[in-house]
Amino acid sequence: MPALADAVLPRWFTAGFMAAQLLMLSGIRDVFRHTSGEGYASNCEAIRDADAREEAKTIKAPVLFISGTHYQSTTAAQGRELAGYIAGSRYVEPDAAHLSNIEQADLYTKTLLEFLGA
Repeated sequence: MPALADAVLPRWFTAGFMAAQLLMLSGIRDVFRHTSGEGYASNCEAIRDADAREEAKTIKAPVLFISGTHYQSTTAAQGRELAGYIAGSRYVEPDAAHLSNIEQADLYTKTLLEFLGA
């Protein structure tokens, strides 16, 4: 995992966030370096193989989609597509990559609390 950290983090965060948040990034890098390689690989395989488009069409409950504009693995376009399958869903796209709950914490938290309070 240590060998992957410097390749993965730029996929999780935008360059601007990485440059501005060196201390926070250091902690996240350390957590990643100590993550199970087998567990991480299994997670990557699950994401690669997931196709929830048909199941999404059957959801009747309120759904909030948050897709970072710059995330490459599950793209914003894929988030918009899934949201389009669910009547009344809410879609929000922060200017972030994968971990928008960290990179755009205020927007993410406000959005989530508004959704849960509705």
